[in-house]
Amino acid sequence: MKKRDSERKSVLMTALILGALSVTALPVFAESVSDSTENLNKFDLDTVVVTATRTEKQLLDTPANAQIITKEQITEQGYNSLFEAVTSMSQAGLMGWQEDGSDYSGMLTRMRLRGMDNGTLVLIDGHPANFLNASGLNNVPIDSVEKIEIVKGAGSVLYGPQAMGGVINVITKKPNADEKTTAKVFGSLGNRYRDYGLMVNSDFITIGGKKSFTEDFKDLLRPMQGGGPVLEIRDKKQDQLFGTVRLAKDLTLSASHRKNTNRWLGGNFVAGKKNITKDHKSDATYNVYSLNYDNAKNGWKAGLSYNDMKMIQTYRFGGTNSLYKGHNINFDVQKQIKFNEKDTLVLGGQIEREYWKSVLPSSNTDTDSERTSYSLFQSYDHKFSNSYNMIFGLREYWMGSSKYLASERQLLPQIQGVYKLNDRSSMYFNVGKSFEMPQLSSNFYTGPKYAINPNLKPQSSWSYELGYKFDNDKTFFSATIFYVDATDKILWGKTDDNKNVQINADKWRNYGIELNLNQKLNDSQRVYFGATLQNPKTKSDLGDYKTKPGAWSQDEAKVLFNLGTTYHKSKFTADTHITAILKREPSYYLYNGKSASAKAGNPPDHNLKNKLDWSMTLTYSPTSKDTIRLVGHNLLNRKDVMNYDEYYVTPVNFYVTYERSF
Repeated sequence: MKKRDSERKSVLMTALILGALSVTALPVFAESVSDSTENLNKFDLDTVVVTATRTEKQLLDTPANAQIITKEQITEQGYNSLFEAVTSMSQAGLMGWQEDGSDYSGMLTRMRLRGMDNGTLVLIDGHPANFLNASGLNNVPIDSVEKIEIVKGAGSVLYGPQAMGGVINVITKKPNADEKTTAKVFGSLGNRYRDYGLMVNSDFITIGGKKSFTEDFKDLLRPMQGGGPVLEIRDKKQDQLFGTVRLAKDLTLSASHRKNTNRWLGGNFVAGKKNITKDHKSDATYNVYSLNYDNAKNGWKAGLSYNDMKMIQTYRFGGTNSLYKGHNINFDVQKQIKFNEKDTLVLGGQIEREYWKSVLPSSNTDTDSERTSYSLFQSYDHKFSNSYNMIFGLREYWMGSSKYLASERQLLPQIQGVYKLNDRSSMYFNVGKSFEMPQLSSNFYTGPKYAINPNLKPQSSWSYELGYKFDNDKTFFSATIFYVDATDKILWGKTDDNKNVQINADKWRNYGIELNLNQKLNDSQRVYFGATLQNPKTKSDLGDYKTKPGAWSQDEAKVLFNLGTTYHKSKFTADTHITAILKREPSYYLYNGKSASAKAGNPPDHNLKNKLDWSMTLTYSPTSKDTIRLVGHNLLNRKDVMNYDEYYVTPVNFYVTYERSF
């Protein structure tokens, strides 16, 4: 009880400190308004969103909870990975291993918009970037990003599988015909992080690259009584490259490359002492190539993309080498037809080819599989009056059979509406059905301990939301209430002869409210706030580590929020913010170091500790070409955990970045 009281006091104290800074301390510096016009322009946020309807709309006219994260916000708030920026600024839950979204060995990082695991679709310039239903957010260097559009709620009608909790569209910088050639070099040095890279922009090409080195937390003794698993990550580095070439006025070619390398040590703590039993190196490579056509005059858009991934695990001792590799080919085309000022129709189609191969000697696995899906989608936008319009959407989806999974057909409807209360405010509703196919590798586990289920079905959900938005240039505020009801949730179960098998057995529900506020206090300062209050629950007919058979259990944190303030004054910019994940789900491990199993009568004996990060970024530009930035994270040096496996966050860390423009 004392521990919880201490956590609550820490959260409250941090909030009070930050609140004091936002309303009293920083404005003291605003004695002069000579730079007021320049400062005001820096706070002008992008209000046009494409992802929510596949057409350009103002945020106020969009029938969904949509959010735009600009490149300026990413820089001002000191993020060095897209995963950090999105999870913090959109109040997204996560199943990750470190704050930067790194994939460790075969453990892929996943986003949880609206609390749904494996239910977030990531796009890069409109092309799917997920692998095995995991979020591929870090495929692009953060300096190559123009903005990020986040749309919460059902998205499968417009974008297909996996968009059950929402869609994240990373929009990259493009060559501009009117742009002069510019370049930027940068480097960072800190106690746990360092990087270097460059960025070049011209009228026909944009190219950027970054190499980073990170020291993660070591000696991961979880909050147990002297025992339990141990994990250390060493020699962690990442290479990122991204470029876009303008081949013609409406045609661009893009390519990205990411390579992650780390050394992974595992074992157990015995009586508080570390015993390493396995040591291996993991090399993961991700490549994305896309060809994009976008003609605003004739309404045609088309894109062809190819994604591949290869992960090699090389053991020094304690295991056998393994290989994962695969690729996705995606073709997407749409035509926007504007009949008149009241009626607009979007027609489109999508074809996707997936391939995956695993070589896992530890489970006697050496197999591959592939599948092809076809979709048609329609979205009809009708304006009933100057104040009210509705959108009716439908997707027809066909999936061919693969080596282990049967074919699948889905019909997905969606209906949305927006009512303009006045020029500054609107209300909307959004009802739609979404689904997620089983991973292509779902039945790759073979051998005496595993069984194949050829009847594994996709998990599907209905999503309902009602929202309000207000925007008067100085204040943007939105509030959304939502309810999500999912069935056929996929989980691991047991056959009659005690073999592990993937089955459809769970139900999943979540309801809550989402709040967002962006407020200009004056020409130099703004305050931003986002919060999600929710109640995500899962019901398992068979039971799992936290759920008794036939019972409901908490599946994700109930409170997520981000509160901060940014201040501009001439050559100086300061930002400070707190990000919190509170009232979290049960831990997978017991205090005695053993795994929990509510099904077997050993339910979790504690929930995850509240996660709170206080960060600050100070930026100074002595000239128009030079920038110095000091970034600090986890300034309270809290020993919080990332996920239900209780991997600790990185302790207090800071770095200094220098940028030089040409």
